[in-house]
Amino acid sequence: MKDIDVIMATYNGEAYITEQLQSIVDCRGFDKRVNRIIISDDGSTDGTKNIVKEFKSEAIEFYLNKGKKGVISNFNNAADQSNAKYVVFSDQDDVWLKNKIDILYKGITELEREDESKPCLFFTDLEVVGQSLEPIATSFWKHQKLDPRMTESFSSILVQNMTPGCAIIVNRALLDIAFPCPVDAVMHDWWLLLCAKTFGKTGFSESQTVKYRQHDLNTVGAKKSTFLKNVSRVLRDPTDRFDKIVQQSTLLAMLMPVNHEYISLIEKFSNIRALSISSRLSLYLSIVSPFQSFERKIALLTRLMVMK
Repeated sequence: MKDIDVIMATYNGEAYITEQLQSIVDCRGFDKRVNRIIISDDGSTDGTKNIVKEFKSEAIEFYLNKGKKGVISNFNNAADQSNAKYVVFSDQDDVWLKNKIDILYKGITELEREDESKPCLFFTDLEVVGQSLEPIATSFWKHQKLDPRMTESFSSILVQNMTPGCAIIVNRALLDIAFPCPVDAVMHDWWLLLCAKTFGKTGFSESQTVKYRQHDLNTVGAKKSTFLKNVSRVLRDPTDRFDKIVQQSTLLAMLMPVNHEYISLIEKFSNIRALSISSRLSLYLSIVSPFQSFERKIALLTRLMVMK
């Protein structure tokens, strides 16, 4: 059954989009599982539109994002065109491995086995590569010192995203709750992960399913950072993007019933600036995960303690 839509947000992607599209249609299971590749473009001024129009696949649908500009709004526009049971997110500049559709489909359907109405998100590891696909790291998780077991705890993913959007599949039940993604969220992938953990289920595979291309124009990417760089960045600018993370948690709380188990944690987290040092330490102990790297634990503690 063709019950998957692939959604892609594009902007000036002419350099890599042909390779990305070809890798999608070459995946095992594409003809069996994928209904459409829905592309939303944010007003590209290069040849992206023409390349997409000329690409030989009847599955492709191309839409212009006529709303607010930006990655989140662009993905919102793409998702709005879909009514599929499952949605796989795609960047414009990566290369999918041939196993991707099979692994994601198996993962999401196993999560749904007990209850198809429950919001679900499934994700995988990635290979990190350079702009010419030269290997950088065989595992995105190891490269970024991330452990997917952190998703076992809501409090841990409240302050740390675990997966790029290009490695996830979500079901319709999750999209109905989480989308359109608030434009004030940090990023659509993190928002989906938080909503799935709050209202449903998450799962992951340690298999790599994407060559995650790194180049000068990446919106987010997988930049490798050292312990000293992380701590010094926090000390130079304690607010960094932490205010955005706090705002995202507040937006999530607005979706929750007042008696939800995570409400009290979000309220405490949202009022971080008003907390005493001892209360901040208590908050840190409730958020920190045993699966976080030492560097990330110290960076989080430093950030919480120096917030003004």
